[in-house]
Amino acid sequence: MSVIINRKKSILFLFKEGRKERIDNLKEVPSEFFYGYKEFLKEGYLVSALEEKELNLNIKNKFIKKFLNLISKFMMNLPLNNIFALIFNKSYLKLLDADFIIATTNSLGITLSIARNFGLIN
Repeated sequence: MSVIINRKKSILFLFKEGRKERIDNLKEVPSEFFYGYKEFLKEGYLVSALEEKELNLNIKNKFIKKFLNLISKFMMNLPLNNIFALIFNKSYLKLLDADFIIATTNSLGITLSIARNFGLIN
């Protein structure tokens, strides 16, 4: 006989700046701007959020940044600098821990899509 552990799925939302502060006041603001955050929380999912500034997608090394921007131009302007910054960031581990990731901006969505295709996240 095997034991089945019913673990709740974890969902990580990636927001623009300022959303986490407003999440605490969901009763006072329209919830549709939070892409189901409130509803998933009510259903018992393990819901968390990161903002773009916490992902720190700003590359400090100017040479690497210029190099990635140059290569990006030849690859249909794919956000290679965001992908590079993402995988060398502490927040990358939070992405690996999440069962589902909901990106609420196009730039983050494209970055995650490419990272997934390269096998960097599931």
